[in-house]
Amino acid sequence: MKRLPIASLFVLAALALGCASTDVSGSSSASNVKQLYLQSDVKEVWAKAKTTLEAMATKPVDLDEGAMQAEVWIGTTLIVVKIEAYDYQETLLHLKARKLGFNDEETANRFLRDLRAALAA
Repeated sequence: MKRLPIASLFVLAALALGCASTDVSGSSSASNVKQLYLQSDVKEVWAKAKTTLEAMATKPVDLDEGAMQAEVWIGTTLIVVKIEAYDYQETLLHLKARKLGFNDEETANRFLRDLRAALAA
């Protein structure tokens, strides 16, 4: 059986979740941090990410406005989001979701789905 590279799996997952034109590509690093390139302004992505995290949070969101980084607990899952400007109208999003020491793909994908919907609105 032929195996797909992990980056291909993230792109396929993004397409399956119905991302219109927001994602350019995605990958995962050795530390299981998802990296997504979004075709949106960095300030817009940061504002929508904060709103999305606040709606999902079960505890107050820990924000670092200067670094554009947020940490939030959603139940027993800790999500860490970092936003960076990549290019004009292009943003790099780093996402890590850990539940009881293990990756939580379900919560990470739910955040990405909600963020895409907010960016599309």
